[in-house]
Amino acid sequence: MSSDTQNPSQRYAYIDALRGMAFLGVLSVHASIHAGMVPGMPLWVSGAFGVHLFFLVSALTLLISHEARRGRERQPLRNFFLRRFWRIAPLFWLAILLYLAWYGLLPRRSAPEGIGLWHIIATSAFVHGWHPSSVNSVVPGGWSIGVEMTFYLFVPVLAARLRRMRDAVLLVLITLALGLLLNWQVESWLLTIYPPEQHYLVQRFMMYWFPTQLCVFGMGAVLFFLLRRADLTDWLRQGRRATWLLIAALGALLPLAYTYRQPVLIHLVYGIVFTALALALALKPPRLFVNPALRMMGTISYSAYVFHFAALDVTDKLLSAAWFQPFGHPLGPLLHFAAVYVAALAITVPIAALSYRWIEQPGILTAKKIIARLERRQD
Repeated sequence: MSSDTQNPSQRYAYIDALRGMAFLGVLSVHASIHAGMVPGMPLWVSGAFGVHLFFLVSALTLLISHEARRGRERQPLRNFFLRRFWRIAPLFWLAILLYLAWYGLLPRRSAPEGIGLWHIIATSAFVHGWHPSSVNSVVPGGWSIGVEMTFYLFVPVLAARLRRMRDAVLLVLITLALGLLLNWQVESWLLTIYPPEQHYLVQRFMMYWFPTQLCVFGMGAVLFFLLRRADLTDWLRQGRRATWLLIAALGALLPLAYTYRQPVLIHLVYGIVFTALALALALKPPRLFVNPALRMMGTISYSAYVFHFAALDVTDKLLSAAWFQPFGHPLGPLLHFAAVYVAALAITVPIAALSYRWIEQPGILTAKKIIARLERRQD
């Protein structure tokens, strides 16, 4: 959930705002789970797809960054991986230590046999997303960081090969077909290996692993080329066209919340909707959606994502569902959910701001210094 921007000398307000919205969506699903059965549960749970908005924005920003730096560095491939490593690894490794201390090594739903050394090593090496019992066991929500780091391996190749919109659309179609095929084959195989009482691990794994998510990154490439189409962007800026596109994208989110969620296909649908949303905000950003609060939230979204799980655990100790029972149903559960959400957000934001200042920014600066020193050696 990197808050790194496309160009060191620029900030794209709508991108920070999109990251902020993505985090607030992710918080809604986890707050609703902590609050219990909340009226409108499918709507709150659909906030989980905020992660896919992160993925789409990540693909977009990395492609723009690659284009901006093309020809300016002697070793762009090396420098790309240095930036990505120092951007993600320090905070994630701290999160591993934090959640190992927080939850211990005992069995849990994501690791029914407990946390072993191999879980920790795999997570530290960012390959935890390739096994059902490690994909999300050490760091809550860590599956998305594994997916993101895996995607980084493909970015240099994709950036070199994607030259036009047709290439991006072809990438989406190929990754869609690949995801469907691999899910069908791998799920059938894994279900023969795991006992029936652990089949839920396989089902969750198929939702989390990289091939299921890849088409969403492809939609980020589509968005990249859409934004470069001057004829399209000029047309959308005329009148209220961008506003109607925004309304259509937001309107599609409600029925999607109550749609059957077949892995890969539902991710693609959300990718299309998020592409429309991002395109509309890029062209005519209304202050309701692109404002200092959401931009700030987007800037610290990576730290917020990492720490909000612990914040929700704290709210469990601070807020009791029994306090809201006198309000009756459905008002009581809704008030409990709202209280959990607001309390977790209030705890998360200051911690994430400190983390961004003292962990993320030093990591970014370290990468810049290493790259500058290596580039000077080749002069």
